[in-house]
Amino acid sequence: MNVEVKKVYSCPEVLGERIVKMASVYPDFPAVCSDDATLTFGALLKQSLSLAHVLQARIGDAGEAVAILGQRRVETPLAMVACLLAGVPFLVIDASYPLRRVIDLWQLSNCAALLYCEQGATADLPALAGEIDPERLIAIDHAWPPNDDVPRPFHNETAYFLMTSGTTGQPKRVRVGEAPLVHSSTGMSRHFMWSRDPASRCFQA
Repeated sequence: MNVEVKKVYSCPEVLGERIVKMASVYPDFPAVCSDDATLTFGALLKQSLSLAHVLQARIGDAGEAVAILGQRRVETPLAMVACLLAGVPFLVIDASYPLRRVIDLWQLSNCAALLYCEQGATADLPALAGEIDPERLIAIDHAWPPNDDVPRPFHNETAYFLMTSGTTGQPKRVRVGEAPLVHSSTGMSRHFMWSRDPASRCFQA
């Protein structure tokens, strides 16, 4: 008799907890690098904690997601970490897309807020803002009040969303859970040995 065995992947901790641990053990190690900036784990945690508290206060509902207007800047992974710490699922929309596609994806995403960068924002952002309630815009790099308390994250089985290309119809949201993120980061950390190499980093923007 053949018995089908399904492998169940456990998720012993969430990725946000790992960022907190790395910041406590290796605060001066580089965590995020881009062409013009670097954030250490300590700086990444400090800034993302402030934003995480803003997200929980502004979103206020465990079922809501946010969109991130993604650019090749350290603020994009910073916003992702803030979302993970807050327990708020996120969807990244590439800021280099044509304005009409950005607006269409935003409207289809059904997200509660749009996170963007005040510094280095795309020239089309003012036009985009005309399509969105200003109350739903949150600046990632705003000088939010410092808050070093690790928030209790909203309970969400979803870590982030991807949008399908829409080549065969209307783009749709695809849910990705927390466990794949944890297992992926575990495999990468074992392969690249981040904890042993101060030149290694967690994100590349």
